[in-house]
Amino acid sequence: MKAVILEETRRIAVRDVHDAEMRETTDVLLRVTSSAICGTDLHFYEGRMRGIEGGVIGHEPLGVVEEVGSAVTGLIKGDRVVVPTHICCGFCAMCVEGHSSECLTTNPGAAGAAYGYPNKGGYQGAQAELLRVPFADANCLKLPGEPGDDWEDDFVLLADAFTTGYHAAAIIDVGPGDYIKIGSHWEKITSNSAQGAEHTPRSWSVRTERGEYGMFGINRYAKAEDLE
Repeated sequence: MKAVILEETRRIAVRDVHDAEMRETTDVLLRVTSSAICGTDLHFYEGRMRGIEGGVIGHEPLGVVEEVGSAVTGLIKGDRVVVPTHICCGFCAMCVEGHSSECLTTNPGAAGAAYGYPNKGGYQGAQAELLRVPFADANCLKLPGEPGDDWEDDFVLLADAFTTGYHAAAIIDVGPGDYIKIGSHWEKITSNSAQGAEHTPRSWSVRTERGEYGMFGINRYAKAEDLE
């Protein structure tokens, strides 16, 4: 399969590597249709985080289930799924408490595992044609539609980008009447909204007294002037 390899600082290449394979009965094999680029990938690229040189990077995959382990109960071949950055088991003490990014099972001797990260369990990155997904029942979110449809670029945001921001806002219980700091000044929230498909918002916005801030999916084929 082809995959994105961080060969050394500031040197990335697409190379042929061994196909990802299932190792446990709780795994699925995912054929990746989209994989987002994260700011963390820039840390690797620019040398601020070391230890993954020579490996496959990426941790924000969307794809279709290609193969299903015998112990997987909630997925079948052909399911369209998005997979989060952090790999969890779903049953350890941290996962049960809702702290799945600190899973005690997926990275023995440490807390937390992730795709394409140094010191996070040695899991291959997601910027590849195929990806092994451990504990698939706990890590795959089924989605409607088919690869390449109008929601492809929006659904991939559920792997990390959208959910990270939404989770942060939910943890601190941000809502109308609250003040938040954006840049160097404080803003008072007057409303917030989510618009789009039934299963996931196409856009999310917070309206303040000074203006509106938000996040939206960008069509990769859109012209620059259409995004202004």
